[in-house]
Amino acid sequence: MSDEDKRKHAFLLEVQRLSLQLEDLMDYYDVRDTATYILLGGIVEPYRSEEISKIDFKKFSAVYSYLIDSELILEELIDFIIHTYEPPEKDELDDDDLDDLLHGLGVERE
Repeated sequence: MSDEDKRKHAFLLEVQRLSLQLEDLMDYYDVRDTATYILLGGIVEPYRSEEISKIDFKKFSAVYSYLIDSELILEELIDFIIHTYEPPEKDELDDDDLDDLLHGLGVERE
């Protein structure tokens, strides 16, 4: 395992530890019956399939945990996330933007 892979693995383990801490915190304050949460932490990496060379996939390694009582609460939480999300502002193209643009034109950077 490379140093970068070890670092990413350690990050995911730390997210898992935080998830367990959150559950302990709910028990400590005795709010498990009334609390709700969604926790998702992960790493998104580009992935190119050799079989489908024109499509770039994203590999998502994640740790998740949630406490949701019903599908209605789930819908409310998702709606909240969608309506409060603000995409980061971009002033200029980054390398991924440039790669996507060039790839769309059939050009690959070395």
